[in-house]
Order: sequence, then structure tokens, then C-alpha cells
Amino acid sequence: VEATWIEGLRFLDVNELDSLTTADTYNLTVSVDRPTFVNFLNPNRTFLFNSQWFFQYVDGYKKGFVTTGPFNVLATFTIFTGYSQDRLLAFFSSVYDFRSNSGGFLPQVIYRFTENFSASVGLNFFFGRWDRRPAEIRPFGPHRNRTGPGAYNSYWENGLSAIRDRDEAYLRIRYTF
Repeated sequence: VEATWIEGLRFLDVNELDSLTTADTYNLTVSVDRPTFVNFLNPNRTFLFNSQWFFQYVDGYKKGFVTTGPFNVLATFTIFTGYSQDRLLAFFSSVYDFRSNSGGFLPQVIYRFTENFSASVGLNFFFGRWDRRPAEIRPFGPHRNRTGPGAYNSYWENGLSAIRDRDEAYLRIRYTF
């Protein structure tokens, strides 16, 4: 368990003329690990189950903020195990931001040929959505002429939505010395 208080953090606020507002944030992190034998999948090694929860409260949250709030929750969940004397390592991680309905899935497999040489293959898949907010008083960029049914709205990508189009598949070969 870990807790922090950050005083006077700056937030982008579309309803302020200078586009900034300061607010205090209170953060709480809770992490739980559980090594567990799952004999039919790996009789010689445990699976490590880990979950982390990140809670945030923004004291002084306003409607013009382009972040979700005032209360935010983000959670991660990871499963990990090793086979063949930990030469083959399998990971599965997921992350989810509750307020922005965004997250990702990150499976990975690593094979260590020697102490110095290994190869990993994995996939990073992210998802999210646009979030509609009232139009800003003073735009953070060039002025836009707006007409029609969405003229008084702006759209933001909160949480992990900003990287939802960054899906990746990778093969990494590593030699260390």
C-alpha cells in the first residue's frame, strides 16, 4: 500500500482563459501478489498472480478539465510462470482504466537460449474511446470554425485511449554481456 498527496498540480482546463487550473490530487496504490500452484498447467512451478489498483481523487476538479475525474481508478492484472528451469517464461498482463473505459492486453513469451542470449515475442493490444466535453473558451491550438450539431463540443482521448491505435506485435532478440 502506498499513498501520496500532490499539492497544486496543474491541469488543462478549457474553461479558463490561460487554459490552466491547479488542484490537489490524492493517490492510493494497492498491490497484491499471490503465488499459486496450478498443477495441470505447470506441476513444477507456481503461477504468480499480481494485481495493482491505482486510486486517484482530484480535489477541485472542474467540468473544464480534459481528464476524467474527480475520482479515477486504474487496475492491472498479471499472470507469470516459467517452464524448463525458467528458460521459457510466459507472461500475460492487462490494464484497465475504469473512468475512460480504456485499457490493454499484453501477452509475452521469452525463451532464454543461454545466460546472455534470449528471444521474446509478444503483442500489445490497446482499446479506448473518444470522450465528449464542452467546447473550450480559448482553444489550445489554432481556432476552429464550428458549425452543425457538434459545434459546441470537443473530443478528447482520456486514459489509455490515446494509444488505442498503437497495437504492436514484436520479436526481440537480446544479447547481453
